[in-house]
Amino acid sequence: MQNNDFLSQETTQERQTKFTTQIISISLTKFLHTTMYFEGLLIGLFSFLIIGLFHPLVIKVEYYFGRKCWWVFLLVAIIFMALSITTSHILLSIAAGVIGFTCLWSIREILEQQERVRKGNFPLNPNRKGNFNIREEKASDHKAIRRVLEEAFGQPDEAFLVEKLRKNPVFNPQLSLIATIDEIIIGHILFIPVEIIDERGNHFPSLSLSPIAVLPDFQKKGIGSELIQKGMEIARQEKFHSIIVLGQADYYLRFGFQQASRFNICSPYPDVPEECFMAVELTPGSLKDIHGTVRYPKEFGIFQ
Repeated sequence: MQNNDFLSQETTQERQTKFTTQIISISLTKFLHTTMYFEGLLIGLFSFLIIGLFHPLVIKVEYYFGRKCWWVFLLVAIIFMALSITTSHILLSIAAGVIGFTCLWSIREILEQQERVRKGNFPLNPNRKGNFNIREEKASDHKAIRRVLEEAFGQPDEAFLVEKLRKNPVFNPQLSLIATIDEIIIGHILFIPVEIIDERGNHFPSLSLSPIAVLPDFQKKGIGSELIQKGMEIARQEKFHSIIVLGQADYYLRFGFQQASRFNICSPYPDVPEECFMAVELTPGSLKDIHGTVRYPKEFGIFQ
């Protein structure tokens, strides 16, 4: 009786196995005889490759030419979209359409790439000729100015100084200038009011040129000189008569600066070399009867 049950159970298992095998075999046979269409996969692969090709292309184009070549992408887009609607071969038509719309996407990407460069996420080509401009800083420029200062000086101290000076009541935004190429900030200069105090306690207003910074890739291209000359021009318009600077004597001599000691004007910092502490008269003779020690805003204490 037990043997019969065992045989009966074995027969049932064999039937189930055979049935499962038949189902798999039938399904596999139907799958192999099914007509498959690979057009969708080909279109997806082609789109993936084209977009992957155009993305680095957009970065390179913006680096060398800026956004002024956007019309080239528009022209190519029109050509390929025209080919798309006149080509009878379905795959070629789709391919032309994908390229056409990718070119339209590239126009938008060029504008966004320039914004990424402005924010410092990508480098600006130092050899690219663009629209150079010097203007007053705006609140939206502060982050980019900080990046310029940190890269130019290799430390954050000057950036912290500028941020603190902006909160000082004597800060004049007309005397905080930026240099731009295609609206991308590459340089910054700040003039801040200071006082010259003589031994009798008399106060005489002046300006301090500090700091000035240009991105390393754009240094020795005359940008710093442009900033200084523009700043001196605005300082005259703002009725300032002199400027004090602490810096490299050989550089500032070309702008008319002389050792401040020749005007009997002293630095508040005893360790500063005499030849590096300089002054210039914006109005001839304006420092003739002025002497004393320069007093900087308290924010300059970070360098003491």
